[in-house]
Amino acid sequence: MVKEIKKTTLHCTEGNSDKLYVIWIGGSVSEGYQVYAQWGRRGNSMQNGMKTNGPVTLEKAEAVLDKVVKSKCVKGYRAYGAATTSYTHVASPMPTGVRPMLLTPASENDLEWLIKSDDWAVQQKMNGTRLCIQVTADGTVIGTNRSGGECSVPVPVVNALQSFNHVITLDGELVNGVFHVFDILCFNGKDLTDDYLAGRFAVLEQVYVKINDKSIQIVPFMVTETMKKAFVDQMKLERKEGVVFKKMDGRYVAGKELNISKSSAIKVKFYSEGSFIAESWNEKSSIALSAFKNGDRVHVGNVTVPEKYKKQIVIGGIVSARYLYATDASILYQPNLNPDDNGSVVRNDIPLSDCVIEQLKYEGKD
Repeated sequence: MVKEIKKTTLHCTEGNSDKLYVIWIGGSVSEGYQVYAQWGRRGNSMQNGMKTNGPVTLEKAEAVLDKVVKSKCVKGYRAYGAATTSYTHVASPMPTGVRPMLLTPASENDLEWLIKSDDWAVQQKMNGTRLCIQVTADGTVIGTNRSGGECSVPVPVVNALQSFNHVITLDGELVNGVFHVFDILCFNGKDLTDDYLAGRFAVLEQVYVKINDKSIQIVPFMVTETMKKAFVDQMKLERKEGVVFKKMDGRYVAGKELNISKSSAIKVKFYSEGSFIAESWNEKSSIALSAFKNGDRVHVGNVTVPEKYKKQIVIGGIVSARYLYATDASILYQPNLNPDDNGSVVRNDIPLSDCVIEQLKYEGKD
């Protein structure tokens, strides 16, 4: 297990920044110490690296850490109050041999038949980073991203799975350092991918009870029509990203099936809509959007403009956009222009004064 000796978490919010930088010392007297680091935009997956080329003394490691912290503070970083999870280091990512099953996108129009069908179960769509985790016979823990390449794993998750001491492969989503598991591909060396989902999930529930660690959570299924409808309504009420439907007799098939009729794993995202001011053109064919806050126009994000809509855009005019939710910084998450039935993305029927920050809908908030 990786033992943390000293850890510092920094946060930068200058300008439009909302970045975290985490640096810590890990190791022991017998094996030496190394300085690890992660960085990235707050709420997103973190990149990772090392600040030492190999094991050093604790005194040397502390000097390296202090030097990095000072240099970051010069650049506008400050101490951050909340703890941030540490991750294992991946020096040179390689294919792991595991490829996750990806979800087939559907629209909210498909909700009715998916809810009514006894063949489909529903669970929450987690809004994090896709992650498959293998534990080999010798206790090695290997993370796999959605592309099948090796990636880092939170240290608490590594420790929990190594303590469980089984050959296992889990599939899930990483959210704020917690591994939310929604499927199991292998247990005790047995390949489960050809088993029905119902059978795989029964095994997963038994595994979850035995692991019993807060860094690993199971994502439950709802199976009856009544339960599914109530669950979907609740997810909408809580402004969650969406839901995932899976066939109870579906097998685990790597890759993405684009045809809904052939798929056994479907995602439905819940979008919000709003009217925003087209503030300016950016590079890469996108425009900056703004809205009024206390009488001032403030930036709420950027949206890509497909070629067919470019002639419609008038800077200073109003466009309609849909998005999953607004972040705590009032930035639209995954925005897209929202054409009406006539193919128009502009709004000429409302005044600029209607483009207010109060129209934003935030994740998990009414």
